Amino acid sequence: MDLEGNELQTHIETFESHEKNPFLKHWEEKQQKYLAYEAAAKMFYPTDDYESRGKCPIMSLLTNESQIDAKMEEPQDPTSPFYVEQSEDINGVPTAMFHGFGDFCMQPGDIQFNMMLAHGTGAKVKCIEVGVPMVGSIINNFQEIAEKSCQKIKNDKTFAGEFNVVGLS
Repeated sequence: MDLEGNELQTHIETFESHEKNPFLKHWEEKQQKYLAYEAAAKMFYPTDDYESRGKCPIMSLLTNESQIDAKMEEPQDPTSPFYVEQSEDINGVPTAMFHGFGDFCMQPGDIQFNMMLAHGTGAKVKCIEVGVPMVGSIINNFQEIAEKSCQKIKNDKTFAGEFNVVGLS
């Protein structure tokens, strides 16, 4: 939902190749989806998480960080679940967001929730992921999740001063 309570019609960003060769067409489309996902991950994950998380071994050999950075600079499709409306006032208090049990930070609903928080607070919102996405909250005990989460927040410059914490369940 947007800030006025209207339901958003979202879709995963698509890219249609004009390549005639079916193999090359498939490759171009997959590459663009991968770059869109990685660009969103780079925007939303805390820096340590982004740098330490695993990437697709094949796609990471065939793409590079400069392509991901270029994708981040492209105009965003406002109907994409990866869309982030940039707040003009960036002087607000940042927020650490913890997703619900069995969820993960790159889930479109969590991304939209982060977007609404960022717009409302006028500051960055970062989702704190602990362990393997989706199963980290299931296979780790609560104490371990709390300790790892606190350590991630402590190591992130965004949360050096005052910050908000939001948890979803």
